[in-house]
Amino acid sequence: MGTTLEWMQVLEFGGIFAVAMFLLDAIRAREGVAKWPNLFGTAVTALLVGLLEVFGWRVFHGEMALLFWAVLLGALGAGFVIRRTRKRAEIASKVG
Repeated sequence: MGTTLEWMQVLEFGGIFAVAMFLLDAIRAREGVAKWPNLFGTAVTALLVGLLEVFGWRVFHGEMALLFWAVLLGALGAGFVIRRTRKRAEIASKVG
């Protein structure tokens, strides 16, 4: 499943990616940067990027594959929830 050093690198790469995503969101001045679905989506996506960067093709073998697919499904689910929430807010603002 990886050494302690590899998992620390996953956290480093994921943290760098998460900071970059937050900065891009802040530059675009989005109002939903600090909402829970966005924070969860950013954290899960950052973990996914860190896994892929550190473990490479090994992420598709053994127990690591289960973790990878769980994180990938979490990222897709978070994106789906965020998108539906935004669509509902847009519809509500047009109606009301």
